[in-house]
Amino acid sequence: MSRYQELEATMRHLAAQWEILLQDLRYTARTLKGSRGFAFAAVLVTALGVGANTATFSVADFVLVRPLPFKDPHELVRLCEGPREGGGWGCMNQMSPANYRDVAAMSGSFQMLGAFARSAVNLVSTGEPLRLNATRVTAQVLPLLGLPPIRGRTFDSTRAVIGDTDERSVILSYGLWQSQFGGEERTVGTTLRLDGTPYVVIGVMPAEFRFPNEDVDLWLPLTLREADFLNRTDTYLEGIGRLRHGVSFEQARADLSAVATRLGRDYPETNAETGFSFFRQRDEMSPRYRLMLLALCGASLCMLLLTCANLANLLLARAAGRERELAVRAALGAGRERLVRQMLTESVTLALVGGAAGVLAAALALPLLARLVPTTLPLGSEPGIDLRVFVIAAVLSG
Repeated sequence: MSRYQELEATMRHLAAQWEILLQDLRYTARTLKGSRGFAFAAVLVTALGVGANTATFSVADFVLVRPLPFKDPHELVRLCEGPREGGGWGCMNQMSPANYRDVAAMSGSFQMLGAFARSAVNLVSTGEPLRLNATRVTAQVLPLLGLPPIRGRTFDSTRAVIGDTDERSVILSYGLWQSQFGGEERTVGTTLRLDGTPYVVIGVMPAEFRFPNEDVDLWLPLTLREADFLNRTDTYLEGIGRLRHGVSFEQARADLSAVATRLGRDYPETNAETGFSFFRQRDEMSPRYRLMLLALCGASLCMLLLTCANLANLLLARAAGRERELAVRAALGAGRERLVRQMLTESVTLALVGGAAGVLAAALALPLLARLVPTTLPLGSEPGIDLRVFVIAAVLSG
């Protein structure tokens, strides 16, 4: 047989299979139309199971798995004061400027280390003052996060000194730029009055940039003067750093433990019991919240198991009720393979319709479940339906 004949035979075989599939689909449509109660129950049960698990997977993936919107986010760590043994999931105590300076000088684990302090300011214009969430950052913070501004520049470490223009500069979040300035290009270079003090807008950050949390509106320079390093009990800073390449999290923690021991020996009056709370930026959430989210995923899986059991019972009852029909079709010449294929076509159709309804239900439920996303994480978007979610939904529907 020539290759042309082989190709022609293959095309005829595919055409025949396609015709059989169309016949099965038409027959499935007729049988389900005659059993609307069964079809509705099967689709509803499938939609509930797939929808609940798809929605919870979307939130869990968004919070626990998906990388933060920064360059090499696995290298980012947070640093605050804590107990001498270190560790902890969050900032137990904020850090004094003196301890921050000593850690930056003594530790060799960081490519770059910066500090920030949260605050609030009033934007004064022709109308009523607008209360804004601000974060004061040292010049190292924004560059080490690795996400450049979409307009203008960030603070310059060589210029952020007392009396320089960068000390009276401000960087806007994308949301504030859009809501208060209409996204105008000429915003960069204009002057704002914050708490009565003029500041020059030097940049606008991307929409996905939300450091240190999603509520921040703008960033101001944090300039540390010599007087700020005199009192080690004056704690108001939080640190963020990027680990050096090849330095593991455990090595950096051991390094900081050694630094804390040295500071405790050098300054026993203030640092005898002081260590550092050192954790990954991704872990800036309560362990109780993480447990709650995992418990929600577990509950969804249990619901999926119940869905599978209920759907299996429905299909078994359906098959038992069609025993006479199948016997008649077999007596008329339908082979076992043909009957099994018809049953599979019906099951797959129900699964696809139920899965599609489940994805729709998940999309409707996500705005509500998005409230479970902790505001402490620097996430600039909300969980949504993407390709990975569709794959999970398809697997669950199967």
